[in-house]
Amino acid sequence: MAIHYHVMDDMPIIRIDVQGKTNLSESQQIEAQLIPILDRAERPIYLLVDMSQMEVPSPDILRASNSTGFIHPNVKKMALFGSSIVVRSIVNVIARLAASDRVQFFATEQDAMTYLQQAIAVDPAQTG
Repeated sequence: MAIHYHVMDDMPIIRIDVQGKTNLSESQQIEAQLIPILDRAERPIYLLVDMSQMEVPSPDILRASNSTGFIHPNVKKMALFGSSIVVRSIVNVIARLAASDRVQFFATEQDAMTYLQQAIAVDPAQTG
């Protein structure tokens, strides 16, 4: 499994690429790297998550309802794309457990990016 991320230079977006089979421990390691970035953010951050190379995760991932993306106050929206129906269902369960309405799924990266760009354009915290 591999999870990589990078902060986009020209937008308040962090892109996360997930490949292979993930588990809770690996997810928490990446979160530990992201939390300082999110804590320092002066404006809300949006997450763009590529799940096109992700396999069905380990069952322990269901305990990820306290995951940074679902609960960190500086994460405004999460746009996930490329996931299988099984992965999408698992993420929906986790989001419901976290009582989070931040997650949206898209078939393509372009659709996900368009959604985030539109959300950023109407976010008063981004323009002020």
